[in-house]
Amino acid sequence: MNRWWQIALGVLLVLALVLGGVYLYARAQMPALRGRTPYASPEEAMQALIADQYSGVQKVEIVRSGPDMPVVGNLWFIEARVWADARRDGKAMPAEGDNPGCFFLHLSQGWVFVPEGQYPELLGIGLRLLGDPSV
Repeated sequence: MNRWWQIALGVLLVLALVLGGVYLYARAQMPALRGRTPYASPEEAMQALIADQYSGVQKVEIVRSGPDMPVVGNLWFIEARVWADARRDGKAMPAEGDNPGCFFLHLSQGWVFVPEGQYPELLGIGLRLLGDPSV
């Protein structure tokens, strides 16, 4: 019986360390997130990013809009189809339209863009499941 308690305690300790690490990562990213322009909705934020990243936009179609993970409702993924004259980064514009997708996190001031390199899923989990008051 003593062995089972040690295993259970070890599992709980590892779980606490992982959740604590996710929470601390999310808290460390908050200043950068709060410094971004907030929008009323993730779709509005996506439209603003498209206007910034493309020139001569002719048509924008939102292909997918919704929570990235059902458990974490404060993180949405928006996918669009964009027809424009050019991309501002100089990459070729496909004839059938470009297909950008972006993550947006809901904070108390509104929806903000989260680049994939900032691990949006970890931020969403860290801020939502651990009860951060800023979301």
